[in-house]
Parts: sequence; structure tokens; C-alpha cells
Amino acid sequence: MSSTIRITVTLPSDQVAELRKLTDNVSGYVAEAVARQIRHQLLGDDLRRHEEEHGPFSDEELAEAPREDLRLRRLLRGRGRRVSERVETVVLDSEGLSAWIAQDRKFLAMLQVFHDMGADLVIGANTIVEVSHSRTNMPRLNWALSRVKVEPVTEQAAKAAAELLKDAGLHGHKYAIDATVAEVALRQPKPVALLTSDSDDMTKLCGNQVRIVPL
Repeated sequence: MSSTIRITVTLPSDQVAELRKLTDNVSGYVAEAVARQIRHQLLGDDLRRHEEEHGPFSDEELAEAPREDLRLRRLLRGRGRRVSERVETVVLDSEGLSAWIAQDRKFLAMLQVFHDMGADLVIGANTIVEVSHSRTNMPRLNWALSRVKVEPVTEQAAKAAAELLKDAGLHGHKYAIDATVAEVALRQPKPVALLTSDSDDMTKLCGNQVRIVPL
């Protein structure tokens, strides 16, 4: 856990009153909001640098969503700016995180759209293990991790993932990893999109509570 420092922050009294209605831990609430804004700004800077070095994302690149998800294709065409639909949280599985580490341009175009919506990027801690091997670009992985919220896999989370497996009628090591990713997605602020290479399994695990985006 990172160290903390006490500072004084001045807020309008009406905001403080609303904060106290929302949470008993005002400091924690504010700290998470600040962390999310920092992640958002860092990702935005990264995407701008990518476009400066490799050229702006074209309309065609921004429209290349999975054919099955017509709503997402509309979002991508509009870059999320002029449509009523919105995604609050984007969860990445190991394939998504690997594509980001590799700076896959098609994947980055999708991140640009979700960034324009203000979505937060989230992974489960075990996804770090999945993408780590002898050929992994570790500096690039650590760079990506500074732009995402990493959710721990606690005992409570593991038990919830086990229930998802049971309800979906799945079992085994392969499905266990998928279940932990699904569990992370299901407890994020909604609407949630899950970028995954295992769309069939994730659909069984998440049902209609999460928008599954195949990679």
C-alpha cells in the first residue's frame, strides 16, 4: 500500500454535505476520484502521443467494432461524443491487456473511444500473472498498469467467482480464470464493457449485466 500524506482541500459546503450522504470515508472517496482522474489524464496523453507519432485514428479504424455489437459500432463511429449511450467501466482480460502492451492500433482506437466517454479501465490482479512471461515487455506492462485500476482477488471475490462457475455449469482451470475476470466486471460501476477473447464463456458467466466485446 502506498504511503499517504495529509493535506487540506477546500470544497463548497454543499459538495461536502452530499459527500457525507454518500460515504462515511470522505478521504477514501476523494482519493479514488483523484486516482481515476489521474489514470484518465495519463491515458489521454498516451493516446494523443500515439496519434502524433503514427497519425490520427481514421473513421474506419474507429468504426471497426465487432459486427455482432451494432450499438458499439455506432459508439465507435461517433467516438462516443454525440450519442446517448455511455460506458462507465471497461474491463480487460489478458488478451486485451496484451494488445495494449503490444500497442495494437485497432485496440488503441477502441481505447480512444472509451476514453472519450470518460470510462475507467479495470483489470483483475490475476490478469497480470496471465500476461507475464519471458518475452513480456515488463516496462511496457508496468506503464500500462499505471493507467488502469487493478482489482485484488480476495477470498470474498474468489467465492463469488466460484458461484458464477456453479451457476453457469462450468468447471476447470480455464474457466476459473474467466470467472475471476467476470466477477471483477460484475462489481464495477455500470454500464460495463468487457473486452475479451473468450466471449462465449464470458457471456455465460456475466449474462446480460455486462456488454461483452469480442477481441
